[in-house]
Amino acid sequence: MRILLGFANHIPQILQDRRLSGYEHEFIFFDHKTGHFKWTPDMTWQQVEAACPGGPPDIYIHWSVEYNPLPLGIERASCFTVGVFGDWNLGGRAINAVEGMCDLWACDHPGTEVLKRCGLAPVVSALLWAQHPNAHRMTTPPGSLERDIDILLIGNLNHDVQYKRAPLLRRISSLSSRYNVVIATGVHGDDYTSLMNRAKIVFNHSIRSEANMRAFEGPACGALTFNEVGNRELGTVFVNGKTHVEYDYQNLEERLEYYLDVNHADERTAIAEAGNRLVANHSYADHLRRLLDKVLPEYSSWVKNETASNRRQTGGTAEKTLNTARQWLTCLTPACIPLAHGICEQYSGKEAALLDCRVLSEWSRMALAPADRARLSAAALQRASNMVAENPNAADCWAVFAAVALAITDINAIEQSSLGLCEAVWSSSDIPYPPLNPRTMDEFDVAEEECWLDYSNHPEQLAAALKCLLLARLNAVYAERHLAAGRLNDALSAVETAIRQFPASVSIGHLAGRCFRALGRVNDAMVHFLTALDRNPFHWQCRADAVTLALETTDITTARNLLRDWESIINAIPVYQHTRDVLSHMINDLAAVEAQAEQSNVPKHLMIISFDSPLHWQQPITSYIQDRDKCGTALLLLRAEPHSGVTESAIRSAIANVVKATAPTDCVPPIVVITQAIPPADRWKLFRGCSLVIDTPALSALDRLLAKCQDISLSPITTINQYVAA
Repeated sequence: MRILLGFANHIPQILQDRRLSGYEHEFIFFDHKTGHFKWTPDMTWQQVEAACPGGPPDIYIHWSVEYNPLPLGIERASCFTVGVFGDWNLGGRAINAVEGMCDLWACDHPGTEVLKRCGLAPVVSALLWAQHPNAHRMTTPPGSLERDIDILLIGNLNHDVQYKRAPLLRRISSLSSRYNVVIATGVHGDDYTSLMNRAKIVFNHSIRSEANMRAFEGPACGALTFNEVGNRELGTVFVNGKTHVEYDYQNLEERLEYYLDVNHADERTAIAEAGNRLVANHSYADHLRRLLDKVLPEYSSWVKNETASNRRQTGGTAEKTLNTARQWLTCLTPACIPLAHGICEQYSGKEAALLDCRVLSEWSRMALAPADRARLSAAALQRASNMVAENPNAADCWAVFAAVALAITDINAIEQSSLGLCEAVWSSSDIPYPPLNPRTMDEFDVAEEECWLDYSNHPEQLAAALKCLLLARLNAVYAERHLAAGRLNDALSAVETAIRQFPASVSIGHLAGRCFRALGRVNDAMVHFLTALDRNPFHWQCRADAVTLALETTDITTARNLLRDWESIINAIPVYQHTRDVLSHMINDLAAVEAQAEQSNVPKHLMIISFDSPLHWQQPITSYIQDRDKCGTALLLLRAEPHSGVTESAIRSAIANVVKATAPTDCVPPIVVITQAIPPADRWKLFRGCSLVIDTPALSALDRLLAKCQDISLSPITTINQYVAA
């Protein structure tokens, strides 16, 4: 029997053309760059079959359907076909595109019910991840003094994808003041093996409750491996306290401290050694054999009655061809995007047209040449515009139009699509299949994948979830635009709407904090900053904004805690060293604020003047000086708005002359003149700490709003004395 593996080149026996132990089958493989024949994204299944050395295979196993493009025409293959989903948690859209494309589907144990719920059948479970005996080997005994790293994690630090693990990494990094903690990414080959062999404990947290790579690689390198309690697959391999250690959210630090205690070093070593012996039988070759033990009986049944297979009975040729284009759109192979466009152009009708709009917008996003980006963006937007013009009440057309507008960042189209989405009434028949978010692995992309997985059997809920996700992104764009323009109430309204639609979003939470800060609602701003940081402690701009706000409001305790946390993260995670300079500056700023906080606070009055007319600046200053008490109990903050026809020095000189002419020197209040330009998001700081604001002709609607948000009284000039006395 001849078995072809697509995109599974990590088994040494097959790479070296050796037989897989226990099987007499011949294995052939191909990948993006290696294999028994050269694969290109435009190869049809017939071309793949023809390229196989020795003739067509009996079984084809396609690895990672969520990332790797299916060959066009695979649904018509004459052999038995198997589709394997590895990261099914990031494959919701792909899973919903490939029904009827293969004879059998495989994934880890937690994913089997998910695939079945999404309509894929039959499904088998398998251990998909393992260790490479040649690469993941123990070179340092578990009890050796050379193991100088107490706690180690090497893995993906995309915290939008690994959002459940991110808070745990912050907690581990906080131990760096007591232990040698290393959290690394982008380490491969011999460097990976060397680093793992320096670890006493390897920390692991799966993303799907699966037996992932690190669960096997840690023990293979002789480290005690920590895995989360409740993992649905590891219990079939490991035994808690015997071959690995389980932790939960409550006891993580306690468990780490216990096994790092010198009094428990022998126990730690014994578990690590037992784990090392266990995983010797869990290589990728071992797990492929176990997968084949489940595939081969299915193959035998198929041979006896191949016409009864789900692939033969599900969907027509045109539908499956378009589904191939959909699957390509969800893959991480840019070369497939123009190929998907070619498929869409072969078909007429609404379904193909909507899909092509998204394909073109993704193509434009990936294009390198500005001219190509402009051309493809224009084509995508024009086609999407035509679709809503022809179907003005169709929610699916509006949704795709919104997705295109967001992908190419066309502000006018974003505004138009938001109105259309709000007016359209979605039903289960109006769910647009083309992915609505770019394949960028950000939080919106991840959330959409989860929508397709969670609501595949509930069309109405899926429609509502996708609509909320789209509107959240649209409203976030609005909020950002309003904030930049100083339309602070509009910005806040838009961001609060976005939060209701996507409450778990870190980026929207950070944006909400910025909007509240711009309004001077500093307590609300800090709540949103800290909530976002609880979800993603590594959102550096949010952390910097939170520290800045704490310093601006003299919240020394919060600033100190945020900075201490920041420093522990940097100490544990080398890849974040680039933030050290910002951290150092903020530590210096904290010292300055602490020194200022010791000084007494003088009551402050704020007056805003404009040089458009003498009535707007001379008269308010004169009235204030003449009408206030002569005891000098308040500091006047005099905000002179920049004027295109008057320099800052001229403004200050003119003010000084008016003050001098108004009253004797001993009767003039202390005055601070503020003339520099102030962005709308920082204008609230003019009002911070003021006991009252003088109501002048130059006081704008925004100023009145900012005073109201900070609960500061507005006072006409004639009543200054009573406020000063109070």
